[in-house]
Amino acid sequence: MTPPSPPPVASIDGEYIGFGHRFCTGGMASGEMCRWRIVDVRDDFRYGSGATIRNANRGA
Repeated sequence: MTPPSPPPVASIDGEYIGFGHRFCTGGMASGEMCRWRIVDVRDDFRYGSGATIRNANRGA
């Protein structure tokens, strides 16, 4: 049996995240950076260890 697809992720303002949306990342050393955009949605990625992340939004 295949598990159901997860619902789309909503941003803080309630809009669904999609291609071209801007987003911020934050870090203790670098502070907040808000120059990113979504370039791929619902992407699967396999790490070198063999672990896989599914339905991720990719930003650049």
